[in-house]
Amino acid sequence: SWQDFRKTQISRSKASAGAAPHIPLKRSDRLGTGLSSIEDERRREEEVRRDAGDAPLGSGYTEFKRRGDDAEEAAKRKRARLVLERVRPD
Repeated sequence: SWQDFRKTQISRSKASAGAAPHIPLKRSDRLGTGLSSIEDERRREEEVRRDAGDAPLGSGYTEFKRRGDDAEEAAKRKRARLVLERVRPD
């Protein structure tokens, strides 16, 4: 609990990267999912991500690359599309 953390400055989970203690799961989360701790929730999240082919937890932000289009060229195409759709530009 947070009281224990204030005394020891150690989080319950050894896998935790941060210094703050883990918050307890909400009652509705425990009842709805059957998970009893944050570790169970993280394990389940890792399984779901692995099965779906998504990036693992803590992997960071993915930077997406442009398709080689220039920003000015994209803006020109957008203006042309708005003219064809008869949308008033901003």
